[in-house]
Amino acid sequence: MTDRIVRFWLGVILCSLVLLVSALGFAFAKNLDGRYDNSPNHQWYESQHNSIGGWCCNEADGHEYDGNYTFDADGNVHLSLEGNEVTIEAFKVLHGPNPTGHAVVWYLLGYNGMPNTFCFIPGSLT
Repeated sequence: MTDRIVRFWLGVILCSLVLLVSALGFAFAKNLDGRYDNSPNHQWYESQHNSIGGWCCNEADGHEYDGNYTFDADGNVHLSLEGNEVTIEAFKVLHGPNPTGHAVVWYLLGYNGMPNTFCFIPGSLT
């Protein structure tokens, strides 16, 4: 009986570690070499947060979006990313000025090839 309990807890710990390492991979932005530090909208990209305070990441993860997108009645955005139909929850949709002149979607591709979205802003809010 004790051997089963030990194996159970080792399994729980191993699964927890795998989930933690996976989550940390999404938590860090990709501007590690500073290549975007002098871009004209760098400060704007760096300061964006969704409505619950989640950081949108930085310019390295903010992708210009020139495809079609629609809003539903709940404020969610529906669009296509990397060949996948994606719904971006309303709390991730930014409201306010967008100095880039185009829609921006912040995302990283997950291990399964699906985009993990952080934020979205339409192209011409003033």
